[in-house]
Amino acid sequence: MSPRRVLLTGATGFIGQRLQKALLEAGFELTALIRPSSRRSARLAPRCRRIEAELADSAKLAPLLPEFDAVIYAAGSVRGRGIEDFQAANVDGVAGLVELLNRAESEQPFLLVSSLAASRPELSDYAASKRAGEDALGESARFPWTIFRPPAVYGPGDREMRPILRMASRGLLARPGPAPQRLSLIHVDDLAGAVLAWLERWDACQGRVFTL
Repeated sequence: MSPRRVLLTGATGFIGQRLQKALLEAGFELTALIRPSSRRSARLAPRCRRIEAELADSAKLAPLLPEFDAVIYAAGSVRGRGIEDFQAANVDGVAGLVELLNRAESEQPFLLVSSLAASRPELSDYAASKRAGEDALGESARFPWTIFRPPAVYGPGDREMRPILRMASRGLLARPGPAPQRLSLIHVDDLAGAVLAWLERWDACQGRVFTL
């Protein structure tokens, strides 16, 4: 049976907002885990419940986790000057939630929305942090898990890819670095569709890493 009650981290971000829309339209009971200090709570849909807590707040989160059928970790940092700027969201948050679920002897499926960059951790601090987050899940989890590695995500609300897409709309060719280079893209709605498909068939995806 597919999960119906879903806990989502990163719900107020670019990807998270589209996941909210897709999950609610598909009939899931959605709860967003947001920081108490978040200035983005207005980005939550009216039908989306909220839990205000830090990922490190085990005392508050531990008794709440059993009520969910699935957990989707879409939180993350994409900008920073060094590995420490990515550590909290991309590594520590994953590790902390994994530890809580292990303690609860959880059997809920867990989806980590990582990044294609994790396949080449030597390229940047961001890539290294994404791989470390994957390792924190894959090496420690005692519950069903899956990792998605999407490439650059674009679509309504995106800020990172907007300059490149704006140039393309004007007929200008943007080359990503020295030739030959390729830039892989995925529309945010296609990523959301993959998440919905995972919720329906998570049992066939256990322990696997998917490049989208």
